[in-house]
Amino acid sequence: MVPKLKPLSSGFAAQAMILQLKATQGKGWSDSDLKEAVKQGIVTPASPNELQYQLQNLWGLAAFFFGEKSVLPCYLGDFISQMQNHALIIEAKQLRDSEFCTKLGYAVDNRIFRWLESCSRFDEREAISDRMIEFGPIMEEILFDKFHQLLPSTFSTFQKRKKEDDEGTDTTSPSKKKNKKASEQNQKLENPSPIQEWLCNDGAKYSAKFAGKNTEKRPKLDGTPICQRWHTKGYCFSNCNNVATHIPSKELDQTSKTKYTEYVKACMA
Repeated sequence: MVPKLKPLSSGFAAQAMILQLKATQGKGWSDSDLKEAVKQGIVTPASPNELQYQLQNLWGLAAFFFGEKSVLPCYLGDFISQMQNHALIIEAKQLRDSEFCTKLGYAVDNRIFRWLESCSRFDEREAISDRMIEFGPIMEEILFDKFHQLLPSTFSTFQKRKKEDDEGTDTTSPSKKKNKKASEQNQKLENPSPIQEWLCNDGAKYSAKFAGKNTEKRPKLDGTPICQRWHTKGYCFSNCNNVATHIPSKELDQTSKTKYTEYVKACMA
């Protein structure tokens, strides 16, 4: 998968992994430095928008190496179009399962890998089955609630290890643990790319200017009121009624950006 780089974000480098091989001679990296580097893992899509962006990047790479009319870019292009046609269904699946987009991206990625593997193994083109990269059946499984994809064991092993480490060092009282477990159902989400002119981090000022103010001017995205906490305070929670609008601010369409800018100006006036 090919994630989106965010060069305007101060922490964009933390979202990517830079691999530096250890030098066989000279100083190079120490064992501890290398261990810390490889712990960063990979960047998986956590939303339908991120998944579609990564698939479009993947299509671009396939078109560059094989040609736009070759079989892989054609199948990928059809699948991306299907995702756009069924965007609401995919968003609903992601809300139900926070790992859905990761699983879907892995399913596509794994099929492409197996197909490329067979390309390198066989000498005759006729021996290679292109059914591995026919992604239409995946979309059919999604539409009929039959899609099921296990993530690699390394994913779950890392999550389990982190959970065990956290539990091993946790000195919280039982009552606080209970409250913590309840609060995990309402996970705090950070806006990865807010627009600075929209932000209002002052709690008192936010309440005075935005809470219940200019509701008639508050724009909507696909019929859902744009979440002002997400775009104006820079964060929100997973159980928000307007979670469908939790799109990185800089990735909103231009019309929505213009309308929300006018709304912020009206509130701050």
